[in-house]
This record gives sequence, C-alpha cells and structure tokens, in this order.
Amino acid sequence: MINLPGGQAFAPEYLLKGSTLLALVFISTLVFLTIGPRKEWPFARKVVYLLFLIYLGCTFSLTLFPINIFTPSNAIHNLPFGMQTNVVNLSPLAWAKYDLLQSVGNILLLVPLGFLLPILSQRFSSLGKITFTGLLLSLTIESTQLAMNFFYLGNRIFDMSDLFLNTAGCIIGWFSFYCISRLFPNEIQQIQL
Repeated sequence: MINLPGGQAFAPEYLLKGSTLLALVFISTLVFLTIGPRKEWPFARKVVYLLFLIYLGCTFSLTLFPINIFTPSNAIHNLPFGMQTNVVNLSPLAWAKYDLLQSVGNILLLVPLGFLLPILSQRFSSLGKITFTGLLLSLTIESTQLAMNFFYLGNRIFDMSDLFLNTAGCIIGWFSFYCISRLFPNEIQQIQL
C-alpha cells in the first residue's frame, strides 16, 4: 500500500516477492560452483561461498522486497514521482525509540557479512575494510529503498539509524571471525582466496 499526503492510498495489483530472488540465487550459485575453475575449490570454500550468496539473497529479499507492481491503468501513474510521506529519517538516535526486536534485527542483518566475507577473502580481513564494506552495503540498501519509494516500487524509509545498527552488526561479525581465525587459522587459510 502506498500512502500519500491527504490520505490517498494506492494498492499495487501485483507484488514481486523475494522468494523469486532466492530461488534464482540458489540455482545460479549451484551452477556457478560446479563449472569452470570453481569446481576445483575445496568443499569447505564451496560451502562458505554458497552460504554467503544465499545470505546476500536473503538480505536483499528482506530489505528490498516485495516490489510493488502497478498496472498502466492504475491512478498512481497520474501522480508526480516522490509524493509518499515519511520516506526519510535522518535522526541517528532514532534506534533508541525502536522496539527491541527491530534494533536487534538491524544489528543481526549484517553480522553474517562481517563473519563470512573475511573467511572468503583475505582482502576483507581487516576491521577497517569490513566496517567500510558494511557501511557501504547498508547505505546501498537504504538508498535503494529511498529510490524505490520515489518511484512507488516500495514502501520503506531511508533510516540513518539503520546505517549505524547494520554497521555495528558487521563489526560484531568481524570480531566473531577474528576469534574463530585465532582458534582455527589453518582451516580459515584453506578457505580464503
């Protein structure tokens, strides 16, 4: 449902759900891992890689879907773009007013990124690089949500607090990786590219 100022609301005729994306990610990843030079990868690297791509698919499925599909005859096409209400929250402390589940969910969203990405590649083994990557991914998600709202494809907001919570989650994931890499350095090196 798209809500506009003045109480107008528009319901999309169709919703593109994230499960479609997940199925495509899973099938294409299995094909990707079984052909070419990747078929020679150690089994552990293939498993971590598969988990990482499925994680990315789930993340985008949770944050960007469903996508609103309006037919050409829908009255929303007569409106100028960007008329939705409450699409930006620039307060960095808004998370303090969130319910606990929402705050924890925003933190947990990027924990796997901070954990799996350094396992897959030594380039992301430093805290600085993984923090920047987490911030960049979170900013990309929030900006995409804002753009989708502008074109009436979604109904989410750009929230500055999400940037902080997501990045904190990525840092927590990196610290988990750091602890595991100290306990199992040889196993991690066999997986890393």
